[in-house]
Amino acid sequence: MKFRIKSLNDNKNDSLYDTYLSQQLTNSNFQETVPFEEVILTDISNRIANQVEKQLWNNTTATGATIYNNACFNGVGALVTSGNGATQIAYSAATSSNGLDVFTKIYENIPSNVLHLDDLVIYTNYANYRGLVSSMRNNSFVNLFTMDSANAAIGEEWSLMLPGTNVKVIPTVGLDGVNAYYAGPSSYYMVGLNQEIMEVRSIYDPFENIVKIQAGVTYGLGVFDVASFCVCKS
Repeated sequence: MKFRIKSLNDNKNDSLYDTYLSQQLTNSNFQETVPFEEVILTDISNRIANQVEKQLWNNTTATGATIYNNACFNGVGALVTSGNGATQIAYSAATSSNGLDVFTKIYENIPSNVLHLDDLVIYTNYANYRGLVSSMRNNSFVNLFTMDSANAAIGEEWSLMLPGTNVKVIPTVGLDGVNAYYAGPSSYYMVGLNQEIMEVRSIYDPFENIVKIQAGVTYGLGVFDVASFCVCKS
């Protein structure tokens, strides 16, 4: 099957132009504003946010063949290690039959010096999070967990409290495809984002009939007191 891509400025007699395109573009052959600017910038911003999240977890300054190597800073995976003082235990994927046991084992290995804190979090991928949810449903006749708030229903932040503990479980796209759990105080992750440098610009080039986009963001990561974390990874 072949598709023909047509310029937005071609065929002004197209039946859809008057009812749709004319509401988005100015009445001129040369557009000074970006067509569909809000939609385009929202898409670009979402892609940048996802990539930043993945780099914060997976970056490493070591050389190698992945897109996260040779980076300017080490991510969580390179910082929170047993070599740097974290408590490490063997990895097990969470499923509907063992999910609650897997996360309970992680909780049992969180260093005792931070167990009293109110911001303890276990970060993992969505597959392990789904395994925990299924396991909790299968092993209880009562509702042992609730979602954070109404915002969770629209995907703002999916999370739940591990039953009988002060530990929240939060999945992140940054660990998508990564066999790992990271447990410790969320305030000990020190993420730096320069709001003054973080920007997305767009401009419409009427001579080439294309939208040019420039995006830039400055960010980095540090972890305070790695010995206060439990890591579980393969």
